[in-house]
Amino acid sequence: MTRAVLDASAKIARLQGERGAGKVAGIVAEAAVGVFNQAEVVSHCVRFGAPIDEIRAMLGALPYSIVEADEAFAGTQEAPRRDSLCRTVTRRPFLPRLG
Repeated sequence: MTRAVLDASAKIARLQGERGAGKVAGIVAEAAVGVFNQAEVVSHCVRFGAPIDEIRAMLGALPYSIVEADEAFAGTQEAPRRDSLCRTVTRRPFLPRLG
């Protein structure tokens, strides 16, 4: 069961042991991540020189589900805004957003 939606900053905090990492670690198994937020984390890791195979392994070890963008999301006014998939996912059904 999904109890929370993680945005990219929450996932990056978890991966890098930053402030809030413990909170994310405590809920990651019951969390969802929007596909665009997943892409943002991959981009962040690539920018700092991580090989793509290591990124895949690192993210693959985290037990969250990935929520794809769908037609309902594409039809919202928020679609073009940064981090809008995370906001949209939190509305169906109500879920707290971490990050």
